[in-house]
Amino acid sequence: MRPIAERLGCTISALAVAWTLAVPGVTGSIVGARRPEQVVDWLGAGDLDPDGEVLTELERAIDETGAGTVEPPQPPPA
Repeated sequence: MRPIAERLGCTISALAVAWTLAVPGVTGSIVGARRPEQVVDWLGAGDLDPDGEVLTELERAIDETGAGTVEPPQPPPA
């Protein structure tokens, strides 16, 4: 997500929240912070409107890395 966030000029946290809100049927995102500076990281999400290209890029990154799966992807054979 870092390269996408950098290209969009936002934090990874803001991109994650904006991506969640871009899912059809999702009308809100619950976020939390332990420190005030963490709030600043995701506040910009309301200003983001990820287009289809960005959403496809995020989905591709998830598929490639196995993020969110129970079993991590196996490394390629040596």
